[in-house]
Amino acid sequence: MSKKKIIIDKNTLQGNGVDSISQLAHNHIIILPHVLFEECLTTQKKQTPMSLLKKAETIIKAGAFISFSRGKMLEIEKDNLRALDSIVDEVGTNAIRDNNIEDLQIDFQKEADECNKSFEPALGFIKEYAQKMWETLSEKNYSIEWRKSDTDNDPKIRFQKFAKASHELTQSYINYLYPSVSTYVQNNWITWCLFQLIIIYGLEWAYKRNVSGQSYENFDITNDVYDLEYIMCLTRSDVLISQDKKMSILAQSVLPDKAIYSELNG
Repeated sequence: MSKKKIIIDKNTLQGNGVDSISQLAHNHIIILPHVLFEECLTTQKKQTPMSLLKKAETIIKAGAFISFSRGKMLEIEKDNLRALDSIVDEVGTNAIRDNNIEDLQIDFQKEADECNKSFEPALGFIKEYAQKMWETLSEKNYSIEWRKSDTDNDPKIRFQKFAKASHELTQSYINYLYPSVSTYVQNNWITWCLFQLIIIYGLEWAYKRNVSGQSYENFDITNDVYDLEYIMCLTRSDVLISQDKKMSILAQSVLPDKAIYSELNG
């Protein structure tokens, strides 16, 4: 039986024993996305940041891998002008296997800060787009119809609708925000996936604004940004294990051929 590439998120790491995940790493290729470590550093749950990082370290030393950060993935594609083949960060994985993870905390935090900074222009643009879309809905009196739609109240149907709409918009936004490589980017690039996801979130924010009236300034999009990287990693993997319902629904709408489980045993 061929080994599957499996992505696990922080909640899966947090809710399962080291032995269970390590055993899975013996039979499959377990990948811990870089963003998982960012989340561990900011956790306020019962398990402290260091206890989670040590747990991840044990699993990696048992055979699991870490991924490139979202910023690094985009950088590699931009530099090579082709789709990234593998998200596995061999150098980063070996650094954890050969050292104590306590010594690498600063490196993880520094790269996380750089990733977030690089994402700001795209996220800001999409927030602006979402605001304009909501204003258009209001001006044309579509907002009440959208708010009352039974299908839009179902997040699964809503994300499928947004995913379909995003296909026509993704290339135009890549042309606008990523002009230096836009002629090379195709729909098998992780860069394409990222922009598609950001557009879907823009539509989701417009939907939320329409329903609740909440302004965009009050939206906490931290978890949305984290979700992006897990789904980006799934493009180069077979399975995502997560109990995050919103992320799972979004991942399935964008990558319908991938398997998504809420438990380690599927």
